[in-house]
Amino acid sequence: MSELELRPRFRIEVNNTENEVVEIVKKKLKEDNSNSFESTIIGDHLILRINKEKRHYWSPQMDISLETKEDGGTIIRCLLAPEPAVWTMFMFFYIGFGGLTLVGTVYGSSQQILDMTANGYWYALLGGIGLVVTFIASQVGQKMGEEQTNLFLKLIEKAFDKCECT
Repeated sequence: MSELELRPRFRIEVNNTENEVVEIVKKKLKEDNSNSFESTIIGDHLILRINKEKRHYWSPQMDISLETKEDGGTIIRCLLAPEPAVWTMFMFFYIGFGGLTLVGTVYGSSQQILDMTANGYWYALLGGIGLVVTFIASQVGQKMGEEQTNLFLKLIEKAFDKCECT
């Protein structure tokens, strides 16, 4: 995984059916001695979260989508991401500060073209600083959730290491 990935994704192709994949994941969750995970299973979609006692603001969750292949196997698509509320908040900040930067740049350049004092550039600077601070906060959050992210990766690795993966 790249250091700058906001929501890492990966996929695994196995020769098991969707139901078998769900049962494999359930079995590995039960075998987990640390009781680190909670799961929600809705049809062909699984959501794995860190247990409430161990969960913190930066804790990730794993969304697993299952898709049946034509040959009867299954494509497992995994997405590691922060909780939806945290992800939405960061997207709100990125869009807000990005918009402020754009508006400030346009306003400042318009003022400059009209030979006025270009005060609009201060808004662009403020938006740029906000973008940098938001990015740094997201990287700090990823580092704080890295250990739990590795728990998810180890769980999936253990669950499908002996499968007939293609």
